[in-house]
Amino acid sequence: NPERVVADGKPARILVEKSAADGEVLGQGNRIEYLRADDVVQVSGEALITNEGNSMSSSLLRYDLAADRITASGQDGVKMTIDPSG
Repeated sequence: NPERVVADGKPARILVEKSAADGEVLGQGNRIEYLRADDVVQVSGEALITNEGNSMSSSLLRYDLAADRITASGQDGVKMTIDPSG
């Protein structure tokens, strides 16, 4: 069991299956890293994470799986789209 898993691509993609009620979280970017000790997925380089019609994009996104929380940073700012029906 590796402590760190890295995927590079144009884009690299990840699918995180949550509970049936919460759906799936999709992530894509130029690099995806799973940090096992922190239980965090880090998406960088044109990073985008979507869930149930909501999305967040930036140059760096960190998805804390245990807390179900996304934090964003980057020089180009952060863009969020929230589905009002969700």
